[in-house]
Amino acid sequence: MKKNKIFQEENGQTSAEIILLMGAILIIVIVAGNYIFKIFVVYFPRYNKPPSVESWKKDGRCYKNKFKDRFCILSYRYKIYPWLKDEILPNIDANNTYLRSAVEQYVDYLEGEFNLRNINKNMNKELQEFLRDKLKINEVEPATALNIVSEKIQDAEIFMKQLEYLRDEIFFSKCYKELTDLKFDAVDVIESYPYFHPMSVGVKLCNELTVWIGKSDDDGLFCQVNKNDKKEILPKAVKMKFKKVFSEHEVDDNDKENYICAYLEYEENALNYLIEFCEKMK
Repeated sequence: MKKNKIFQEENGQTSAEIILLMGAILIIVIVAGNYIFKIFVVYFPRYNKPPSVESWKKDGRCYKNKFKDRFCILSYRYKIYPWLKDEILPNIDANNTYLRSAVEQYVDYLEGEFNLRNINKNMNKELQEFLRDKLKINEVEPATALNIVSEKIQDAEIFMKQLEYLRDEIFFSKCYKELTDLKFDAVDVIESYPYFHPMSVGVKLCNELTVWIGKSDDDGLFCQVNKNDKKEILPKAVKMKFKKVFSEHEVDDNDKENYICAYLEYEENALNYLIEFCEKMK
């Protein structure tokens, strides 16, 4: 969850925040005392899949019911794309070449994302015919064909989850090798959080500190620093250096749990951030 405060009055009673939940819901919450004013929530998924219940939660509270009458889904495939192509693009002034070009490029990008280009349509048709032949559903009743395809979809979903898990394992193995090659005191099992293995890799620092990257189903990818004995207090100087390195990310500074962590969106830069923090701790 990312949260950015827009303004706050001096009395501290009224504030506005932009809250990004699960990377897609944009909520503007205005708080005055204990009241939430009439705010509308717009959700922009790829298709029409609604957000999970967990994505509505903030600070232990679920806001789904509060916004049930002020919530709508605008999917990129079925709302944004046709709106841009059929309503916006035809009405752009021909002399406005920069705007027309930008919208045309974005429409083309969306068509590529959703396999809507003519070349994709032909390929999709050929692929469907290939699948029909391989699954032997051309000569069976529709109900039987539906069951066969549904089972294959379930098998494919399981297969994809296993591939994603394998990819994550390889990512952490790659990070461990790179850290070892750079002569860091690398570890793949975090002493104070061993249950994250194999989705973890870190570096042991001085003063019984460990900085590490982990991944969980709930929080996704994150970087965290804590004492090897996680009951010990984390020095303020360490937290300050950590916040400086991760200044562009959401940082969770939890004094009670004696750790500080930052939530990362992309794997590509995760190791670079960890190495940068290690360098600052020298």
